[in-house]
Amino acid sequence: MSDFSKRMIALCGFVLLLAVEIIIGNFAHGFLRAYVGDVLVIPLIYCFVRIFYVRPAVWLPAAVGGLGILAEILQYFDLCGLLGIP
Repeated sequence: MSDFSKRMIALCGFVLLLAVEIIIGNFAHGFLRAYVGDVLVIPLIYCFVRIFYVRPAVWLPAAVGGLGILAEILQYFDLCGLLGIP
């Protein structure tokens, strides 16, 4: 498979997941918005990175997962509240 094909697959995945995230953000409440939206951000970020970086990268899933874990930890400690962001 060519690099262009891999980029297009990643772009399609990114656009599809972004559309789902926007729909969840605008119309969903409760469990769907709180948990499913957070879970879908991880493959969204992965697809975004894959658009620009198509070479094999064993480290990429771990890096994206670590970023997701870091985001959840920062939410737990209310980083926005600590920084005065409403």
